[in-house]
Parts: sequence; structure tokens; C-alpha cells
Amino acid sequence: MQAKQKSLLERVDALDEEREELQAQLGQKEEAETNLKNQLQNISKLKEQQQAQLSQQQDICRGLQKEKDRLQTRADGLEKHVAELMEHVQALKERERLLVAFPELNNWAQTQPQSTGNLIMDMEQQQQANSLRIKVLEQENATLHKSLEKLRQKATFNATREAPPQHT
Repeated sequence: MQAKQKSLLERVDALDEEREELQAQLGQKEEAETNLKNQLQNISKLKEQQQAQLSQQQDICRGLQKEKDRLQTRADGLEKHVAELMEHVQALKERERLLVAFPELNNWAQTQPQSTGNLIMDMEQQQQANSLRIKVLEQENATLHKSLEKLRQKATFNATREAPPQHT
């Protein structure tokens, strides 16, 4: 009986030791679980913050895209307007060139210039008109000069190309 009792006591001691080990493991596991829960909470909070930040940034991005589209539309309109103005300027330059080159095309060229009654002002206006005519004629002259140079070069090139080679 004593052997049985001793065996039971050893068994109780072993079970008690195993219970203590299991309790220690349980404490470690509970602590690990608590740590994991805290980490999960922190990650969840961080996720919510980042989602809120992402949503805010997406709203800002949409607003900026709308502003960009509005500005692009405005820029396109301005580019179109500038192109129209450039065409108008070209037309006015051509008209100015024609009026200077052929003053008889203009009705006011046949009438006497209107006098303001102020001799100095009238002379200044006449000087401005003459300066404009000179400027346009100088531009025409420069264009003619360039055209003549090109024609001379082409004629020289054609003359040398058509000349038969000379044998010595």
C-alpha cells in the first residue's frame, strides 16, 4: 500500500508540476493574446486614420482635377482668342501694306487731310503717317531683296548645271 501511496504521491507531484507549467504557459498565452489585441486595436486605429486621410486626399485631388479642367478650358479659350487676334493683326498688316503700296485704293486718299487747326499736331500726324508708310515700304523692300537674292542664286545654280563640262 505504501508503494501505491508513494506512486500516487509521485503522480500528484507530477500532475501538480504539470499544472504549474500549464498555468505559466496559460499566463504567457494570455499576455501574448493581450499584446496581440492591443496591436490589433492600434492597427485598426491607424487604418481608420489612414482611410480618413486617403478620403481627404481624394477629395482634394478631385477638387484639383476640377480646377485643372477649368483652367485648361480657360487656357484653350485664350489660345483660340490669341489665334484669332493674330489672324486679325495679319489681316491689318496686309491691309496696311496694301494701303501704303496702293493709296488710291483708299477713299480718304482722294480727300484732303482733315486739319485739326493745330499746325504742330497736324504736322506730327503727317510725320506719323509718313513713318508708317516708310516702315511698310522698307519691309516690302527687304522682302523683294530676299526674293531677288534667291532668284539670282537659283539662276546661277541652273547656269552652272547646264554648262557642258570642258575637256582640256
